[in-house]
Amino acid sequence: MRDKPKLPFMYRFLRIFGRFKVHKTKFHFKEELKENAIIICNHNNSLGPLNWIFYFNHESDYWSDYRYYESIELSRETCYNDFINYGDGKRKAKLKAKISARCFSYAKNKAGHIIYVYNDMRFILTIKQSIKSYKEDKFVILFADDPSNVHTNEIKTFMPGAIYLAKTMLNEGIDPNIVLAHIDKKGKNIYVDKPVKFSTYNNLSDEELINLFKDRINNKLEEEFKK
Repeated sequence: MRDKPKLPFMYRFLRIFGRFKVHKTKFHFKEELKENAIIICNHNNSLGPLNWIFYFNHESDYWSDYRYYESIELSRETCYNDFINYGDGKRKAKLKAKISARCFSYAKNKAGHIIYVYNDMRFILTIKQSIKSYKEDKFVILFADDPSNVHTNEIKTFMPGAIYLAKTMLNEGIDPNIVLAHIDKKGKNIYVDKPVKFSTYNNLSDEELINLFKDRINNKLEEEFKK
């Protein structure tokens, strides 16, 4: 059985505080996670990552768009656009964006556990930090949705960053465990597949891998657990 590490105090504090805002999430595992892994999941609106942060009891680092953390101004603008996309009015979106930007700033400075995801040449920094985290026996959790579609439950465009990360690790002599997961529409249940070594997929092209992962996360996992 994998031991549960003692998480940093500030991280534990934020988890406890956040549970007052994010309802209880139940995890369903196909088998016990005895080793760390790259976990690939749907986003399921703005609360999806928080379901993991507050209720997944293993030390983990999470991919997150750098725009939420680089500066207060950029974070506020990014959050405002998110809330507008979620259907909020301008006044409400502005207020929520202001509060959210402060929370992201606090998380950046105090909580840790964030791997910044860049959409330019700096993406190599995302890969390097992810490999470092994996070598430190942490879970690396990422959400494969296109950023413009994170307010829905279904992955429509599977972003290939996870596959690039796993292939880079394999080239460096590390065969990472891959775990697929699905958050249900209400965010009350997360269905977690069994770990599979990435080398198992060696005979598949990137496109075939994307289609396989996308279909399994969107359609298969929840169905199999409910049978």
